[in-house]
Amino acid sequence: MKHLTKIAAALTALSLMVCGFTGCANMLPTEEDIMPPPISKPEEASYKTEVVVKGDIQDTKYCVGAVTSKQTVTMAFQLDSGTFYKFYVEKGALVKKGDLLAEAENTTIAEKVEALEESMYRAKLQNDYTLNKLAQSLKNTKKGVNNQKSSLDALKSEKAALETELKKLEGELKLLADDLEAKKNLTLEDLDATGVPYTQEQIDFLVADAENVYAAKLEEVNTCKADLNVAKANVTAAEENYNSAKENLSIEQQYYDMQKEFISMDLANNNETLSELKRQLKETQIFAPFDGKITYLASLEMGAPINVDVPVLSMADPDALRFEYTIKESDPEDFEDQFFSGRKIIVNFTGIDGDVEGEVVQGTADVPEEALDSDEKATTVYVELKNVPEKVSMGTTGGMNIVIEEKNNVIVVDSALLQYTGGETNRSYYCYVLEDGLPTMRNVSVGIVTNAKIEVTEGLEEGEEIVTNYHY
Repeated sequence: MKHLTKIAAALTALSLMVCGFTGCANMLPTEEDIMPPPISKPEEASYKTEVVVKGDIQDTKYCVGAVTSKQTVTMAFQLDSGTFYKFYVEKGALVKKGDLLAEAENTTIAEKVEALEESMYRAKLQNDYTLNKLAQSLKNTKKGVNNQKSSLDALKSEKAALETELKKLEGELKLLADDLEAKKNLTLEDLDATGVPYTQEQIDFLVADAENVYAAKLEEVNTCKADLNVAKANVTAAEENYNSAKENLSIEQQYYDMQKEFISMDLANNNETLSELKRQLKETQIFAPFDGKITYLASLEMGAPINVDVPVLSMADPDALRFEYTIKESDPEDFEDQFFSGRKIIVNFTGIDGDVEGEVVQGTADVPEEALDSDEKATTVYVELKNVPEKVSMGTTGGMNIVIEEKNNVIVVDSALLQYTGGETNRSYYCYVLEDGLPTMRNVSVGIVTNAKIEVTEGLEEGEEIVTNYHY
């Protein structure tokens, strides 16, 4: 009603101003003829409204990242100083594990390696020949010693047999000697006592026969003694020869072992020298540690100086892919806390239809604080992708919508229905609510704010109407 009164007063004042400007003051009736101005009823205002309802709202952040390899490596020469020689690959080339990728100047070292390897090869041939010859000689000597031992054993057996034979013959000789002595002492009287008649001639014949038998046996004994003396001499000589052969074998064995040890020592020294030279050579060469793709080559020309640990090239495995996102300063505060291992992620790639499921495998929220500086934050997020499309490769860009905050069954209005004062960091929101048929300004408090929707936490109730076409 107050609004209608204000409109009527404004129309009356406007009529008086028009008459004053057109000179119609003289046409006004006299005081007694003044008539009250006609009051016209203004048209009733019409407002468009939107009913306040509850709904769901999400605060999301669209993060743009790129596909990278899970297995990457940056390589450098391990030289304190030196000059660059050449690259053996180009950027983007596919390489196999063990391929030579780059090399520093190493002519002197390479020549030393080649010369030493050639020398070691020749030495091996010579040493193998020498050891084989010594081993064959040693084998023959051992065989000779064994033969000498066999001969000695045979002579000892022969000697032992002669000693046994001599002992037997000497026993027989003694019996014959006793028999001879007994026959020599026989008399006719002794024989008569036996009842056997003997003559002296018969007795002499018995003695002569016994002497012949004794003499023959004595000759056997003497022959056996002579043979035994020869056998003893042979055994003594064989023992001397055997002992001498064993001594020679021992000396030859020691010489063989010594030569083998010298050769082994020389080989060990050469191997140590060769290993050191190869280590120095390896410091001048870079080999591929795995199958992959060259992703970076430094701008180096032949003769350019190089230093230890200065990156020369990088490579990655193009088949081991993951999605990578780096936290930016423009991201919401504590945005890195949204990324923790196991969080499910949906990634969509530029120019590729469909979404790809993923899972955070290393998030910024997983990095221990003690691993960072006091003022440092983890900034890189790695997402393991499932069923990677064929068109996706290293460098393919993509994005993921991260839900920062989500609320259900709260008052949510279109962002266009709220107005605000203040700047980006100190905004005060308000809107016009229809009260008694008239727009009334209402200050509100907000929660989640997105480009399209805003959560109202205070100032509006479900069912109230927000004026959408009020202009003040």
